[in-house]
Amino acid sequence: MGEFIKLEKKDHISIVTMEHAPVNAANRQFYQEMTETFDAIGADGNCRVAILRSAYEKYWCAGNDVKDFEGMTPDNGHIRHRVVYNSFIAVYDCAVPVIAAIDGYCLGTGLAYASVCDIIFATGRAVIGAPEITVGVMGAGKFLSRMVPQFVMRRMIYNGDKVSAAELEKWGCLRVVLPAKLMDVAMEQANLISGKCPSTMRLNKEALNRIEFVDLKTGYAVEQSYTRRASAYEDSKEAQRAFFEKRAPVFRGR
Repeated sequence: MGEFIKLEKKDHISIVTMEHAPVNAANRQFYQEMTETFDAIGADGNCRVAILRSAYEKYWCAGNDVKDFEGMTPDNGHIRHRVVYNSFIAVYDCAVPVIAAIDGYCLGTGLAYASVCDIIFATGRAVIGAPEITVGVMGAGKFLSRMVPQFVMRRMIYNGDKVSAAELEKWGCLRVVLPAKLMDVAMEQANLISGKCPSTMRLNKEALNRIEFVDLKTGYAVEQSYTRRASAYEDSKEAQRAFFEKRAPVFRGR
C-alpha cells in the first residue's frame, strides 16, 4: 500500500504489515499510510476481516518517531495531531473486524493501534506499555483504558510502565500464544470471522463501536436498529436458511 505499510489479500482476509525499519517508529508518513490502508480495506466489499502485524520479531511498533515532537508547539501541534488521530480512528472505525498479531515491543503508538483493534493475540515475549511521560508527552490513557481497569491504566501512565503480554492476559484483553503459532492463530480467527455473514458482520462492527460508551438502554436500542437493518440483506436470510437446512451458507455480498 505504501513505503512503510504493506497490504496483501488472502481470499477475504486483508493482512497489513508494518515495515518501517528498524522498530516501526511512527512518523507522519507512517500514520498517513495506515489511514489510507484501513480506509481502503473498509471500502473493499470483498474484504471481511483484517490482520495487523509487524515485519519484525522484536518490535511490533515501538512508538512515535520522537523527532516529530521537536518542532511541535501549542500553535502548530494540532496539524500533527490531526494526522495521528485520523490514523488511529481509521483502524477503530474500519468497516471489518481487525485482529492484532503482536510480537515484540508494542509501546505508545503501538499500544494505541493495538487497543483500537477488535481482537488481540500476542506472544509471551510481547511487551506493551505507555512510556510517553519519559519523553515529556502524553496521550495513551484513553487507549489503555480499553485494555485494563482504570487504576491499572493510571499507574501505567504515571510510571511510564511496560508490562508483559502475560500480565495483560489476566485482564482479558488479549490471548498469549507461542511465537511460532502467532499468525496461525490469527489466521484461524480471521477464517472463522470471514465465514460468518459478511453484511451482518460489518453492521456488527459499526454497532459495537457506537454502543461502547453508552448506557444499557441506549445501547440495546441501537443494536435493535441494526438488527432491523440486517433483515434487509439477502446474506442475512441465507445465513438463516443454511442454519435450518444444516448446510454451509453461500454468501453473495448482498
